[in-house]
Amino acid sequence: MTEHLQGTFDLSRSTVTAAKKAWESRRSMLDSPLHGASYCLDPEFMSDGGLALTNKKDACVVDLMTVMDKLISSDDDRAAARDSYASFRAKEGLFGSTAAKSDASRWPAHQWWEVYGVGHPQLQQLAMRVLSQVTSACACERNWSTYDFIHNKKRNRLAPRRARDLVFAFTNMRLVEKMQSPAGEEFVGWDEEEEQQESESDAGEGGE
Repeated sequence: MTEHLQGTFDLSRSTVTAAKKAWESRRSMLDSPLHGASYCLDPEFMSDGGLALTNKKDACVVDLMTVMDKLISSDDDRAAARDSYASFRAKEGLFGSTAAKSDASRWPAHQWWEVYGVGHPQLQQLAMRVLSQVTSACACERNWSTYDFIHNKKRNRLAPRRARDLVFAFTNMRLVEKMQSPAGEEFVGWDEEEEQQESESDAGEGGE
């Protein structure tokens, strides 16, 4: 990688070192046991022969075993999950049906497991838990935006617990309002939302 960057883009050694460090940092974020387990359990990659339990050298298989040990507490349940995974890779029962193969590329992975993993409850529960993880940071960004709205420079004396409770109440009140709003209501854009928060903040400070 270092030689490629220097030869192709004619970059200095310090720039290449910084770029390599940034790349490795980003790669490490996307190389956790959860990512490997997700690949093993994704029905779209069911035909990947390298993901069999017997392949102890495959990093994804090792990741799956790590996640099983962490998320399944009972030894018996872990053994049952491993047996079910072997059936999944061998395409036994419902796993090998024509419908299952067709739906693997059409449905979200967690929805596929909800239907076709019915005979394997331990692995089904694990797969649905792993594969239903949100892959976007939007929810976190919205939470931080709400926290910034509540705990700002003018309200910096709020204790952490108090600020957390206010963020919890504010976020859930908005969710309740959204669920009770008429169907088909348009979403509020990011810019409009920020303007609303600023106006609400000014109104609240004016009343204090």
